[in-house]
Amino acid sequence: MEVDICPRWFLATLRIPERSRDQVAFFLSTFVVIVFLPLITYIPHFCLMQKLLGIPCPGCGVSRSLSAIVRLRPAMAWAANPAGFGIAGLFLYQFVARPIALIFPQTDHFVSDTSRRLGNAVLMCLLYVWIQRLR
Repeated sequence: MEVDICPRWFLATLRIPERSRDQVAFFLSTFVVIVFLPLITYIPHFCLMQKLLGIPCPGCGVSRSLSAIVRLRPAMAWAANPAGFGIAGLFLYQFVARPIALIFPQTDHFVSDTSRRLGNAVLMCLLYVWIQRLR
């Protein structure tokens, strides 16, 4: 559930050390997502699973939930998709923990391992919300 949209060649061009590239990539990717989050409301909603199978996907409502969280409307966020809070928490973790791992390289493994575990927990929350909505 980690967001990584940062090309490694870009980090190599910036002369980021090889051992730090993953941490920098996750931090920059999370930063880009947070910066562009307000623009999500302008993107038309399209769910391929809904169109093909007639049921919403596990992620339906997540973008609206994240947008509502940013606007400090927790009730609206919960109604859109309760798992949005977990995703927002995971983004916050990435935004805080990745620079710590860069400053203190001995925490690199712990930060990465915790990130994977949190990502798996958020994924389980998404699936749980989806199953509850399908009932």
